[in-house]
Amino acid sequence: MDDLNLMKTVVHGGVIDQAQLAALETRVSEVVAQQQVLTDFQVEMVQLFKLLRTEQGRCFDALGDARHASVTPSRPLLPQGTAPVPLPTSNAARIHFFPDYGAANPYQPLIQVSFPDESTIGPGTIDQAIAALRAERGSVRRKHIFHLHWTNTIVAYAPNHAVAETLKDAFISKLRTFRSLGGFVIWTIHNALSHESPYLAVERALSTEIAACSDRIHLHSAGAIQVVQEEFPLPEDRIVILPHPNYVGVYQNFVSEATARARLGLAESDIVFSFIGMLRPYKGIQPLIEAFRLIRMKHPSIRLVIAGQPMPPYVPGTVAQMAGNVPGITLIERRLGDAELQWIFNASDFAVLPYSRILTSGSALNALSFSRPVIVPNLGVLPETVHDGVNGIVYDATTPAGLSKALERAVSLAADERQRMRQAAIESVAGLTWRRLAEGLYTGIAG
Repeated sequence: MDDLNLMKTVVHGGVIDQAQLAALETRVSEVVAQQQVLTDFQVEMVQLFKLLRTEQGRCFDALGDARHASVTPSRPLLPQGTAPVPLPTSNAARIHFFPDYGAANPYQPLIQVSFPDESTIGPGTIDQAIAALRAERGSVRRKHIFHLHWTNTIVAYAPNHAVAETLKDAFISKLRTFRSLGGFVIWTIHNALSHESPYLAVERALSTEIAACSDRIHLHSAGAIQVVQEEFPLPEDRIVILPHPNYVGVYQNFVSEATARARLGLAESDIVFSFIGMLRPYKGIQPLIEAFRLIRMKHPSIRLVIAGQPMPPYVPGTVAQMAGNVPGITLIERRLGDAELQWIFNASDFAVLPYSRILTSGSALNALSFSRPVIVPNLGVLPETVHDGVNGIVYDATTPAGLSKALERAVSLAADERQRMRQAAIESVAGLTWRRLAEGLYTGIAG
């Protein structure tokens, strides 16, 4: 009898002999030992990654504040006459971030490994944060911080509007309980509202109440304030502006342009555009394909690589149908592994992000971190990240031909000008480190 059947027998009340029991106990012990080895390895990797990020931060600091200032928004970090709500200082804190998207998005893990050693940070629901805070009451305790990121998981999976309302009310009630016990709430707003929410009115009300309950509201750019306030009000005295960090050194980046192009079947003389990310309607895949088709009629040596996982309402085959018989398009309809990103970026001349709406885009920072200029619309934080003619091309999103004109402009650039923009791309994000973000987020709460 194999291990699985032995376990099924035990679970269902069956009888096994002593030899089988001994074998099962041995197997369980082996699994526990393997899990411990894996846990120890993960701890070692986190510690090593933290050391590497610290050294990277020191290297970037050595570049000087002048370079960092060149990519920091010129507007004040807060509206005139306002300041973040003062928070008590402490030498340590316990930070619970929610929801845990670490498996698919490195944003939270990179903050985690960049935080001061005396504090602890990890995933946790609001219920877990409340329980941890209550467990330390009456003793010398750390500051407890509930750091909320994306809000879509709170109500998006409700079967109907009434359940969504109930989930919203329950979450806000727990958030207030957490604060009443002495906890602090930080909200990083990645999207003004969820991109494909089935309950927009509920999410808008939820966001309004979360903002009112938050001690600190983090946005990645000053320009994002107005965009968010068009959807729901923000208490401006609690807003902090901290730019999105770079992804330099986060992903493998050792293959040459020639090697990457050879793997993808692209010629050295091609002008290559790329789109990397989840395939969703608001990301402008269809307009990109159409703009590329028009430009390729005049410039047959251009290529377009689209790579990413189709997300509802898209399914595998949706984007392939859009592309139809348009020549020059390479389509990879699946999620790329972290080690595969370098092949697409390093084969590209430009990354293209033709979003129809956006507040913050880690995709732009990722492309710039690979030293690739970016073509973006003048939406959200993008014009503060991508400087037209310097590290990319910014086009007017309200003009129907804006995207095609941007592609045409990119094609017309001389090789030395494209190379200059590549260098400017990596330089523009050099000072945007995860350590600076972590310190800025939690200053005044934890040491």
